[in-house]
Order: sequence, then C-alpha cells, then structure tokens
Amino acid sequence: MEVHIVATVIGWALVMVLPGPDLVAIASRSARYGFVAGIQVATGVTTGVGIWSVMSLAGVTTLLSASPFLEAALPVTGALVLISMGATSLFYAVKDIRTTSPDREGSFKKVAVSRNGFCYGLVTNISNPKALIFFTAFFMPMMAQYGGGINRITMLFLLLLVSLSIFILMALLFSYLSSYSVLSQSRFWTFIPGAVFVAIGGYYILNLYF
Repeated sequence: MEVHIVATVIGWALVMVLPGPDLVAIASRSARYGFVAGIQVATGVTTGVGIWSVMSLAGVTTLLSASPFLEAALPVTGALVLISMGATSLFYAVKDIRTTSPDREGSFKKVAVSRNGFCYGLVTNISNPKALIFFTAFFMPMMAQYGGGINRITMLFLLLLVSLSIFILMALLFSYLSSYSVLSQSRFWTFIPGAVFVAIGGYYILNLYF
C-alpha cells in the first residue's frame, strides 16, 4: 500500500506542475506583487482543486460526464469564463497604465490583490475547461485503488497538501526570481494572465467547434 501511496503522490505532483491557467495565475501574481500575493492565489487554486475532488468522490463529475449536454456545456462555460477573466484583466491592465502614476502603482495594486487574490485563484481553477476531464479520467481511477471512506479522505487530504505545497513553492520561486529582474517592476506582468486566459479559452472553443 505504501508503494501505491508514493506512486500516487508522485503522479499527482507531476500533474500539478504542468503548465496551465493555475500556474500562470500564481506565477504572474507572485512575480508582480510578491510572495504573499502568490500564497493568496495558491490557496484559492488549492481550494478549487479540493472542490473538484470532493465533487468527484461524491459522484457528481461522473453524473455530469454521463450527460452529453453537460459534458460539452460545462467546459465551454469554463472557457468563456476564462476568456471573460482574461479580457477583464487586459482591460484593467490598460486602464492602470493610463490612470495610475508609477509612484502610486505599487501600493494601489497591492491593496487590490490582497482583496481578490484568493477568489482569483479559485475562479481560475474552477473555470478550467479541462477540469471535468481530468477529474473523471485521472483522479477517480487513481482514487479507486483506495477502498473505504476514511482511506480516500486521508488520501485526498494528503494530495491537497501536496498541491498547496507545490503552489506555494511556485509562488516563492517566481517572487524570488522576479526580485532579481527588472521584470518585477515592469507592467509586462499585468498583461500575462489576461493574454494567456484569452488564448486558452479561445483555443479550447476553436478546437471544439472548428
């Protein structure tokens, strides 16, 4: 059983470090606003992972996948949410450049991030178009080897702890690297999440219908 646990943790960790909306959100916020902001987003992302995981164990994602309409509609909805978040992010990035003076930019944005970092990470994870596929095709088969409610709950807690640890390490890494780069003071970071979210959401919809 211990071998299975180690294999599960390693497999889960490898999936968590794959590039995607979650890591973009954590990396960009950490690089731009610092480690604390990165932790806020990381906590929100981990909460999203937890919500999807609990829904999967409760059989909700299986029911959703059994409906052709919902199986198609939910990822599209998530993609549209990502596009909306990306477009909004780009809008405010441009607006900040036009209306916020350089000497006030740092303090102004740090206050804003402290208020919405957790929600930003949560919505980013929940709206991932690939989440339903991941949790039905990867998470549930992986958890099937652990019988009993207590074993599954314990394993879920361990996996969420691994996720949070990885995301915090990512936040630490990008905040540390940015402190030695001129990019940390660049407005470049304000455009990254918006551009990536629009690209991911748009690619998913185009790939689905064209």
